[in-house]
Amino acid sequence: MQDVARLSDNLRHARRDAGLSQAELAKRSGVGAATVARIEAGAIDNPRLNTLRDLARALGIDPRDLVPDE
Repeated sequence: MQDVARLSDNLRHARRDAGLSQAELAKRSGVGAATVARIEAGAIDNPRLNTLRDLARALGIDPRDLVPDE
């Protein structure tokens, strides 16, 4: 559960650092707005790798920046 919280925090921080709303990130990444919101809320504990790649690309970061360190 702690990893889920860190993933959601990492995504939220990266999105805010980029100055994007959840809706803007969703549009840029092609990921549904509800999915972005659910990942940030910790409701999706294991998002698909493609989803993380799309989000990271839209944020201009490496996908590993979203994944919690082990």
